[in-house]
Amino acid sequence: MAANPALLEHFPQLAAKQARLLIDGPTRRMPAALFPTFLDGAARMLGEAAWRYMQWTRRDRPEALARVAYVRATMRPYTLFDGPG
Repeated sequence: MAANPALLEHFPQLAAKQARLLIDGPTRRMPAALFPTFLDGAARMLGEAAWRYMQWTRRDRPEALARVAYVRATMRPYTLFDGPG
């Protein structure tokens, strides 16, 4: 909570909880040069295009569309953590 006190605004119950497990960060990381930030925009556009294509290929499958609707409905509470952009 010390690293992100804004969470208490949305989840005040966290202030009274003790962390059961502390997780150490990764011991090895990929070099940052493999993920240059100037490619973020292109990666986002590619991901959105891939999502649209996948949805288009499933347009005639009601069970697939129902699953997407269910997943989106259950993910909605977590979108408050999405930053701008």
